[in-house]
Amino acid sequence: MNTVNSSYSNDKMNKNQRVLDIYTLLCEGKMISKAEESLKFGVDERSIQRDIDDIRAFLNTRAVEDVADQRKIAYNRVKKGYEMTGCEGSMMSNSEILAVSKILLESRAFTKEEIDSILNKMITNPNFNIKTNIKEKFILDYGGPNVAKPLHVGHLRTAIIGESI
Repeated sequence: MNTVNSSYSNDKMNKNQRVLDIYTLLCEGKMISKAEESLKFGVDERSIQRDIDDIRAFLNTRAVEDVADQRKIAYNRVKKGYEMTGCEGSMMSNSEILAVSKILLESRAFTKEEIDSILNKMITNPNFNIKTNIKEKFILDYGGPNVAKPLHVGHLRTAIIGESI
C-alpha cells in the first residue's frame, strides 16, 4: 500500500513538474512540440496535450479574473508547435508608470545613464505592457510653478534642463 501511494505521489510530482516546465517555456516565447516534450519527459503525446489543455484552462481563468491578461496557447501550423500569444496585463497602470517616470526624470539622485537604463527596462519589460511601436521617443514636460508659493529662479530649472537636452 505504501509503494502505491509513493508511486502516485511521484506521478503527481512529475506531472506538476512537466506542466510547469511547459508553461515556463511558453512564457519565454519558445515553441512547444508535443513529440519533443513527450520524448523529453518519457510520456505519451496525449499526456502533453492534456498538459497544454490544463495551461489553457489556467490562462482562461486568468483572463476572466484579470481582463488585461489576454494570453492564449495557439497551435502554429507553419512551425508545427504550440506557442503563447497575447500579453499579460501590466502590473502598473499607465498613470503609475507615468508617475514613476516623472519622479525618475526630476530626481537628482540618478545620472542620465542610470535613468535611461531604468526607463529602458520599464519599456522593454513585457509586464509593463508599454506600446513601443513609435519610431522616435521624446519627452514633453510642461513645467509650471507652484501657484501656492512665490515665483523664484528654481522654477526655471525644469525649463532649462528641458532646453539643454
